[in-house]
Amino acid sequence: MPSLLEALEAREVEVRGRLEELAGQVAGAQRELDRLVITRETVQALLGPGAGEPRRGGDDRSARMSVRRLSPSPSVGAVLPSSVGAVLPEAVAAALGVVEASDVPLRARQVCEALGEPGAGVQAMRNRLGRLARSGLVVALEPGLYVAPGRAR
Repeated sequence: MPSLLEALEAREVEVRGRLEELAGQVAGAQRELDRLVITRETVQALLGPGAGEPRRGGDDRSARMSVRRLSPSPSVGAVLPSSVGAVLPEAVAAALGVVEASDVPLRARQVCEALGEPGAGVQAMRNRLGRLARSGLVVALEPGLYVAPGRAR
């Protein structure tokens, strides 16, 4: 039969193990929360004032974002806003927000991770980013590597 001290030591090891596991879960949740806050703030900044107000006659799951479509200027080579407006689905707007908030070029997998969807829907994200690149809202530095227009070098 184990002594009282051995039993206490075994229980201590067990509790420390549980604490380490919980600390890992808390750290993971904190990273996810940080990503969500950054993404929400980015999307809110893109939408402008009153972006956080709920829409009438619907819920936020069907929310769409109005964005100015960008087109290259042939004389300057810069990206300038055109007068044509585009409406982006929420998932595309979120991907755009992540790319615009990043200081470094991103791949689809990194955008998925930033949105809290690691590994899920990477091919769909590649398609979204490709469409954003074709519309001029992001720049493809090389196949599969995307950056905001003002950050392309």
